[in-house]
Amino acid sequence: MSTDLIPLIQSHFLNGIPATELTEYKNEQKRLNDLFLLFDMYNENPCMDVEQALKWKFHHSPKQITKDMVYFEFIRTNFTRTTRQKVKDITNWTFEKAIRDSWAVNDRKGAVDAAKSFAKYNQLDKPESEVEERQFKPLDRIFTPYVEVLDPDRQTIEDKKLLGIMDEFGAHIDDREKKIAEKLEELKGDDKV
Repeated sequence: MSTDLIPLIQSHFLNGIPATELTEYKNEQKRLNDLFLLFDMYNENPCMDVEQALKWKFHHSPKQITKDMVYFEFIRTNFTRTTRQKVKDITNWTFEKAIRDSWAVNDRKGAVDAAKSFAKYNQLDKPESEVEERQFKPLDRIFTPYVEVLDPDRQTIEDKKLLGIMDEFGAHIDDREKKIAEKLEELKGDDKV
């Protein structure tokens, strides 16, 4: 059973299909789940040794690891975008790791150099700017008598009663709601005459 997993991997990342629905073979499902978990681990720690993780954490055979490295590289190159934030995170992680490693071997000079580089990169050596943070105006809550989510814990309320409650508490009522209510009252008035 030597099938190509690339179409299955693409279906997972492009369409969000879980591994259990991609194939009926348990071995392929496990292997795909391992690759997806490995990719998540890699995003958490991009400096990890992927081959060792496949060997010791996921217990893949050497023959599988060879193919899995190709699949992993396919995932890594096609389904990640290097953003400025990601580069910053990787750089900060590298500085922190260098500081920890230096302290682990009792290398004070190395730790101090790494800390200086870390401070310079993050501009911690410059004074903080005194720019006020913007305060965003909270959005108006819009209540509507239309049921959009069916939920057993919610109760539907009559339009007129709901509009009365909304008006009582000063809630924002959509203009269309007001016009609909006025038109209904107008139509009811015509029926009575």
